[in-house]
Amino acid sequence: MPDWPAFPAGTSPAVAEVADWCEYVALTKVGDFKRGDLKAAISIEDISSPDLLEQQTWAELRHRSKLFGSSWPLKIQGSRVSGRTNFRIQRELYAYLCLLGLNQIESSDRKLFEELVAEIFARTLGGNAMRIGHPASGSLSKSFRERVTMYIESSGLSPLEVNKPPLSDDKDLGVDIAGWFPHLDARGGQPHILIQCATGRNWDKKFDDISLQVWQSHLAWAVPPLRAFCVPNVVSLSPEKWIRVTQEAGWLIDRARLVVFAARYRMSQDLADRVSERVLDLAAA
Repeated sequence: MPDWPAFPAGTSPAVAEVADWCEYVALTKVGDFKRGDLKAAISIEDISSPDLLEQQTWAELRHRSKLFGSSWPLKIQGSRVSGRTNFRIQRELYAYLCLLGLNQIESSDRKLFEELVAEIFARTLGGNAMRIGHPASGSLSKSFRERVTMYIESSGLSPLEVNKPPLSDDKDLGVDIAGWFPHLDARGGQPHILIQCATGRNWDKKFDDISLQVWQSHLAWAVPPLRAFCVPNVVSLSPEKWIRVTQEAGWLIDRARLVVFAARYRMSQDLADRVSERVLDLAAA
């Protein structure tokens, strides 16, 4: 039997986290995951309102089925959830996002998630994205100033769009990934995207980590850059609240949107191996 993560703790666990737990179990379980399995898991926990939690979680799974459509690697029929045999998203990638949603993470997972997002957007933008966040990835310079210089050179920013370098003690100024839409004429003035990634329960407290006012001291993009906010969670909000959060955070890319981008390519072998290893570690924790 596969290792399954612990059921979300507390007398009133978040419905989203319980749904993530259900998704993970459904992805790895032999046979269907039944509503009775959820009821049984809740019954052995000290839950203040077990029936309500069961109802809300199943409603959330039904909501996710509609939200993801054919991108969801699961399907729900009546009181059963099962894995699709022909889904396009790598099973372990989705399982990893579920585990991140359960907040069973270490600092290394924050970096790995950023590297996943960077690779997804690099493929989506034809190779035109790079992770510049702290700490540095792979062979990239540990100096944030030097990583910004690499971004300037790679993206083809005009010298007229470049001001003074970041401060010596700046880590990343809230930007984990920078992407751009290039023009071959090398005249500058192309659109850019600044992506912030957030993991953990307090992701909704980080909407203002990217300050364009601060960045303008260093880079004066001729076209104001698009801010994006990426989380491994499924963000379920009312339409009014979704728009409000988008106004505050920028382009909101939650799991439902991220997996659509990820479905367009095969993960590099290095990242696939690292994700597989972390899934095994986190599920057994």
